[in-house]
Amino acid sequence: MALEIVMPALEMAQNSGILVRWLKVEGESVVKGEPLMEIETDKATVEIESPGTGILSNVSAQAGDEVPVGRVIAVLLEQKEKLPRTVENISGASSAPAVGSSLVGSVLPIDPSTKKKTPIPSNDFKLLPASPKARRMVQARGLKLSALHGSGRDGAVLSRDVLQSEDRKERDEE
Repeated sequence: MALEIVMPALEMAQNSGILVRWLKVEGESVVKGEPLMEIETDKATVEIESPGTGILSNVSAQAGDEVPVGRVIAVLLEQKEKLPRTVENISGASSAPAVGSSLVGSVLPIDPSTKKKTPIPSNDFKLLPASPKARRMVQARGLKLSALHGSGRDGAVLSRDVLQSEDRKERDEE
């Protein structure tokens, strides 16, 4: 039986999340509990585990997409199982489910107009460790993440590092 993968609510007031990357590719076997994707919220980037075992199919969200909470972004199928019509032909709008409600295995309508594309950053931007807030600050200021020295764990760039870099630049210009 098909099991739908939906954008989870990781925070109380979260309306959407950014799919950072899939850790499995469409058509690949996935085991329950195995890392499946990375999601970014305002406060953190979180690795999401697979809610079941099956073949990853019908992937509708790509890296960089901002996806509303509760929207179906993929389906897990059993070996040789076909995609059910209820998943193939979903249309119409729905309100996001309440935080804490079980979203796995539910059929939720998809409104194509709610899928908002966000620019996909360069590889330099994705490979270096940095907090989501620092990444947004770097992108908004047109800086290079690789030019900053990170003070976080494992050298991760934090928002304070971006601000300190700007302060140093201003002092150097004086």
